[in-house]
Amino acid sequence: MDWDDFINSPFQRLMQDLDWKSKVMQDLDWKSKLYQSGGMLQQLEEQQRIWEVLRPYQAIQSHIDEMNKVRQQWETVKGISLLSASAVEDYKLSFSKDYRSIESTMKSLLHEPATELERLSERLSNIHRLEDNYRRVIDTCNVDYVLPSQRVINSIAGIAAAYSLSPESNLNLISLSNSLSYQSYVEEQLKLIDKDDPKIAVRRAVVTELSGELYESSETAAGLGLSSFYEDSVPSVETISVRSPNLYRINNQHLAYLYRQTVRGDVDRSFYRSLPTQINQLGCSIVAIICSMNELSCRQGNEAIFKSTNKSMLACSIIPTTIATNSSSFAEIIDCLYFLVYEGSGTANRLVTVVGKDALAPLWWVKHLRLGFRHDIEHGNEREILDKFVAIGKAYMSLIGVEKPRSQKDWVQAQLVLYQHILLMLEDVHAKQ
Repeated sequence: MDWDDFINSPFQRLMQDLDWKSKVMQDLDWKSKLYQSGGMLQQLEEQQRIWEVLRPYQAIQSHIDEMNKVRQQWETVKGISLLSASAVEDYKLSFSKDYRSIESTMKSLLHEPATELERLSERLSNIHRLEDNYRRVIDTCNVDYVLPSQRVINSIAGIAAAYSLSPESNLNLISLSNSLSYQSYVEEQLKLIDKDDPKIAVRRAVVTELSGELYESSETAAGLGLSSFYEDSVPSVETISVRSPNLYRINNQHLAYLYRQTVRGDVDRSFYRSLPTQINQLGCSIVAIICSMNELSCRQGNEAIFKSTNKSMLACSIIPTTIATNSSSFAEIIDCLYFLVYEGSGTANRLVTVVGKDALAPLWWVKHLRLGFRHDIEHGNEREILDKFVAIGKAYMSLIGVEKPRSQKDWVQAQLVLYQHILLMLEDVHAKQ
């Protein structure tokens, strides 16, 4: 292949891939796959206009700019007639490596989101086909409801915003991941409703409707984090592990007893008393009050209490949607609280100036627990090592009454109680600002 062709072919190929509107919107064919009713179609068209205005591919342009620099370098190099054949080959090798790196990055940005969005569209289509029976069942409950597919449609603008603001981070995957997790849960619920005894079908329909409220509140929390922390956010060396949200699946496990014929009771009451529901509501409240504290601080002419990082935005999405069921998932929750509340507040310095150290006990628990998860605590003299173990044990004792969680129930309970204390602590700080 001619060297100019070698340089230009990947460039042209990637330029062709940049047509996001045809790649994402037209290929997904939202109109035919989702709804034919005028009202919903009008709303979807509005979401499409929002998507186009946000231009999700803006960040990818930087990669095109990098490729242009490489092309310009080659134009300069090939004009130097004194270069030896081996030198030209060295340049070819160097440029080829640069291109492969850029091409790989761009392909990931271009194709992975499109694949995820195709999954979103496919699931929405499946849910829409199953909703007729769901509508008939839920209509008998005499409750106001929103169809699951409509809830997802309402969240599309937020997902598009996440892509446009941070297409290279895990934030966009979190936005899609919560939606896909919710849709997966709904699809399974709707299939079971078709098979359920009428009495159980009604209960399952009510649980599904109430779970939609959790989905919307979680999307709101993620949106708050995005709007509050994006503008001045900076990259962080440490990262937060990202796994698919398990809120809806774990909550359904906690509520499985409602699907038995012999069980009696109020479905709404049982739903809101379930531990995963409470964790979600507390998590959303934590995100909301942090954003409110930042806003108040800025209005008072002060700097934001919680500084912006990419981890802050991720934490706002993860905290309400992940239920700790074991050591590793609890560690991820601790990471989120640590980065958002402790590190975000300048290692608590901006909180200490408002209420003092004694009022921040839950934050010290987070610090000690993270030490146990992420650091080698068997470092130092014997007394120092023992003190670290004791501090971790006391943190768990404050949360669940034992020095170490031993079951899934313990981990869930530890997360719930920790959220309760963190929220009370933040409310105290907010009241004294």
